[in-house]
Amino acid sequence: MSEFERNLISERAKAGLEGAQRRKKLLGRPTGSSPVSIEKYQYGKHLYDNKNIPIDKACEQTGICKATFYRIDKIH
Repeated sequence: MSEFERNLISERAKAGLEGAQRRKKLLGRPTGSSPVSIEKYQYGKHLYDNKNIPIDKACEQTGICKATFYRIDKIH
């Protein structure tokens, strides 16, 4: 009985995914950084380069974490 229920749930999930793909819905985690994060990174980078503020303080002032700062820095 439980195997039948599992198969039924699996079939419904697959049908839902196929329907979403037909409607051109984006599935999964978004790729890339948001424009807001990129703006905050650029301001933090400006503070770090021109004002000689440590990255910790620049990130704190801009409202992004250091991991985000370094991830965007790696791309740009």
